[in-house]
Amino acid sequence: MIPDIAILCTRGDRNVDIINDLAIAGVKVAIIMASDMSVPYDEQLTIEQKCLQIAQQAGMKIVGPNSLGVLLPWQNFNASFSPVDCLPGKLAFISQSSAVCTTILDWANDKGIGFSAFVSIGSGSDIDFDDILDYLSRDSKTEAILLYVDSIRDARRFLSAARAASRNRRILVLKAGRHQTGTLNVSATASSFDIVYDSAIQRAGMLRVNNTHELFAAVETLTHSVPLRGERLAIITNGMGPALMALDTLADKGGSLAQLSTDTIEALDAVLPKTWSKTNPIDLGAMPRLIGIVRQLRLFLIAKI
Repeated sequence: MIPDIAILCTRGDRNVDIINDLAIAGVKVAIIMASDMSVPYDEQLTIEQKCLQIAQQAGMKIVGPNSLGVLLPWQNFNASFSPVDCLPGKLAFISQSSAVCTTILDWANDKGIGFSAFVSIGSGSDIDFDDILDYLSRDSKTEAILLYVDSIRDARRFLSAARAASRNRRILVLKAGRHQTGTLNVSATASSFDIVYDSAIQRAGMLRVNNTHELFAAVETLTHSVPLRGERLAIITNGMGPALMALDTLADKGGSLAQLSTDTIEALDAVLPKTWSKTNPIDLGAMPRLIGIVRQLRLFLIAKI
């Protein structure tokens, strides 16, 4: 019986022989967790390059090296060395950094947030972002995709896959290295290069966040978001300036404001200050305990609109 997948947890200098044995056996996928594979194998190739050469000749795909592994919670599949498992959910996470993976997993478990797929591609010598994006864009369990990016090997393939996936999936990108990597001296060239990344990410239909704090906030928003039922929208605000900007965006996207019925206005009168706008957008003004009121209104309006 030929295994579907092999997980290599050994040190790097053993992996050439192991990959060769797996190729002979006909295994189609190998996850390599070793991080010490950039050293020379011979005068021409590193260990990583030799493993990839053997795999390509045999039609085998490689995840890694330097991978934390792969977790697919809906399939109860955990091929990783993560000390914690992850819950099933509707978000997919792809990362080049194993350290970022463990940080995200710890935080998500504390918050009760789950994932449809959790993939650490590591060095991405074979399977890279574009391969995973192509798969996740067709995965029924995935509604949004989160990426942690150190660098892009093939920009054309990455942007093509991201553009296609962003048509029906929301994609957030945390791109590290906004300034020159490995130095405290901020380089104008490095900053200019990051502008290119920023522009490409935006043109591909993805949203960029700048740090893990913003990523965590975005994950919570995506996890607890309620899908729109039709195009009617109620806007709750504590100032008309933000509401007007929301109205502009809504109009640009082809949406429309919901018309509040007499019954809804009377029900809102009972809980809101007399100075509220009595129309949509619902302007609460500068009132105390705003967050609690907004939560109550949100549940009320979802039931009404």
